[in-house]
Amino acid sequence: MAVANNGTSKQGIDPPSETTTRRAGDVEQPPPPTADGDAAITSVVQRWKREDFQEKAGLLLRALQFIFSLLSFILMASNKHGDWMNFDRYEEYRYLVGISLLVFLYSSVQLVRQVRRFSTGHDFMPARAGTIFDFTGDQVKVS
Repeated sequence: MAVANNGTSKQGIDPPSETTTRRAGDVEQPPPPTADGDAAITSVVQRWKREDFQEKAGLLLRALQFIFSLLSFILMASNKHGDWMNFDRYEEYRYLVGISLLVFLYSSVQLVRQVRRFSTGHDFMPARAGTIFDFTGDQVKVS
């Protein structure tokens, strides 16, 4: 049985189109626009999902920051040995415990802010002040 060949492929089978070869989760190549505006709706939904993921990831990272800063403060504050290994006599150790306490307090405030923002959608402070607080707190904590 002969199949009519229109010059596109062998035996009348069309080659796979660009939309079928494109990966499903490819962000760099958005789906081709359609006449009814599906592409705009799809891009908005993808943006919402991305922003929601970023909020959840930020909350998870703040929770990890809180846990690790609490753990470091507890370990530093409870490091009690006798005799010559009494670290409370060293000024550097007391400084380290003080910095560990400040990092714990800062991470606690950040976690509470993030949880409130995630659960209610509102923040304790305006967006600009919150951004400045985040930036300065993170910079002081690093240096």
